[in-house]
Amino acid sequence: MVESRRSIRQGGAQPLTLEQLGTLLWHVARVQIHRPANPDDPRQYGSSLRPVSGGGAMHELELYLTVTRCTGLEPALYRYDPGAHELEWIAAPGAATQGLVNDAMRAAAMEIPPDVLITLAARFARMAWKYESMAYAAILKHVGVMYQQLYLVATALGLAPCALGAGDSERFAAAAGTRYHEETSVGEFALSGPPEPF
Repeated sequence: MVESRRSIRQGGAQPLTLEQLGTLLWHVARVQIHRPANPDDPRQYGSSLRPVSGGGAMHELELYLTVTRCTGLEPALYRYDPGAHELEWIAAPGAATQGLVNDAMRAAAMEIPPDVLITLAARFARMAWKYESMAYAAILKHVGVMYQQLYLVATALGLAPCALGAGDSERFAAAAGTRYHEETSVGEFALSGPPEPF
């Protein structure tokens, strides 16, 4: 399966399904074990174990999903809750979410929108208190680790995955309603249903 990983910019006629999306999120980002902080020992901060690795088990990356086509799920902007393994509705489709999709299409030279655009947003303070001046570099490394996990799981599911190298963090913060300097986008990943056979 590892050898068959490819960036696939267009899905096929069959849309992504909610079951496929849920399976992908389950094997990528859910909380498997939560370890609460110990108030008597500042070195024992709150952490979690997940399928994807993260420095210090702090997992500062949040997944936001701009859904354009998914059987069983209405188009909208959602946030993935990794503890409950649920999608939290953030906003209805509009100019801001369409701007995110348009940026993704330009970045990957796509002819049609991806079924789902996954935006990786970083909660900067969660890393900065421990890693200080190297926090941003660590966050970007975690984006790469998350991309690889998304690729491998999407490939195993027979889906069309494509990591993106561009995005508008200000547009994302406006669309998601986050505070730009506290939480905004650091990576994007396009996902669609099964591609047409070559």
